Amino acid sequence: MYPLRCEPDSCCDSGLSGPLLGRLKLTAEKISTLASGIRSIAAQTEPLDKVLSATLVAEGLKLEKVAVPIGIRGEEGEKVHEYIVF
Repeated sequence: MYPLRCEPDSCCDSGLSGPLLGRLKLTAEKISTLASGIRSIAAQTEPLDKVLSATLVAEGLKLEKVAVPIGIRGEEGEKVHEYIVF
């Protein structure tokens, strides 16, 4: 198990600066803030494949702006075939 505080023969003697050690030190408050942020992210709705806008360009031709991860291509047989990122 890793030490949760600075022991004399551990991180204090590592050569790291005091401010850096302060930023790396995990306190109960920091852990609580991290857990709160993770819960907030987990509670969000899935943004992928969400239609952001749609325009009917011509009869039978609809242009959609869809949220996708950058650099991803749909595989054959999926509902989307290819994403082009501008």
